[in-house]
Amino acid sequence: SAITLSPDGKHIAFFRQVRKTGDFSFIVANEDGTGERVLASHRGDLWFEGVPAWSPDGRLVVGFLGSWAGGMHYNLIAITVENSKETPIGTFQWDEMGDNQGRAEWLRDGSGLICTGIEKRGSASQVWYCSYPGGIVQRITNDLNEYVHASLTADGKALSVVQVARRSNIWVLPEGDVSKGEQITSGKDDGFWGVSVVPDGKIVYTVFAGG
Repeated sequence: SAITLSPDGKHIAFFRQVRKTGDFSFIVANEDGTGERVLASHRGDLWFEGVPAWSPDGRLVVGFLGSWAGGMHYNLIAITVENSKETPIGTFQWDEMGDNQGRAEWLRDGSGLICTGIEKRGSASQVWYCSYPGGIVQRITNDLNEYVHASLTADGKALSVVQVARRSNIWVLPEGDVSKGEQITSGKDDGFWGVSVVPDGKIVYTVFAGG
């Protein structure tokens, strides 16, 4: 994964996946890459994903832990650097990480984290606040737009995110001729998750409406 720097700039943390063995490891090392130490490792139904986030006091690194239990989902988990203790941050589950990178950002006082994520599959990625250590989750945005790549300014007073406006519609191309293409739907995400023609000639497609 991409790396996160410790507050003193002397260490890095990152995830490593070994495809041959199926291991997902949470690793810390010196800033020059030496002195690697595996904080935690999972395989099978549990895996680390995204980009870790080092707490402002340097005691913890936080990341997303994926799980298949009860259906695929992601939880925020904190790992103590000193003793490798894994502690879930609350019980809230995201169906997907908003930008497929899973980067959480610590508030500068260590009282919580900001991230983007999808609560229910098929809904829009929103911006979330998760308190620490309580794990109380609150949605910051609540609309039909997509939000990814949340980032805080150095003083923690401002938040920036990328707003994604995606449009998908169904088109018919007579005899495969693109120049004669005709748009036949006008929704927001028509067909984005799938489209098919059934035997009677009708078109079956997915739509995005009301989550």
